[in-house]
Amino acid sequence: MSFRKFIMRAYYPEFTKQRILFANAEKAGMIPNERLDTVRSHLKYYFAKRFVSFGISGVLAIYMPLPVDAIIEIPLRIGVFTIAFRGMIYKVEMDLLEKINEVCSGLDLESKINDLNIPEKDKKKLEDIIKNK
Repeated sequence: MSFRKFIMRAYYPEFTKQRILFANAEKAGMIPNERLDTVRSHLKYYFAKRFVSFGISGVLAIYMPLPVDAIIEIPLRIGVFTIAFRGMIYKVEMDLLEKINEVCSGLDLESKINDLNIPEKDKKKLEDIIKNK
């Protein structure tokens, strides 16, 4: 199930919804500072984890022994790199989503959408995500 979600990026609407709600609630001052410190400490390592994931995926793709001819070796190595990288990024993004959910729990931000002063573009995207849920 989670492999299919990661391939189809089925978690992406939830990630987008939480990102929009969190960013605008933070601007509006609805999230206490002690909760924000939790996310800030997690974000310090977010981009480092993405960079490390890129490196590990590249090393895996280059040094993984493949018993195939040279014709399909390069596309197969690109496939190995893509799957490994997307899997690691999926894990990093899910960890970030869990932290954001943990911070926003109990604040009921979905009912306070009008109080958050969300830009029209993001508000439309958010309403589509909530409607399709």
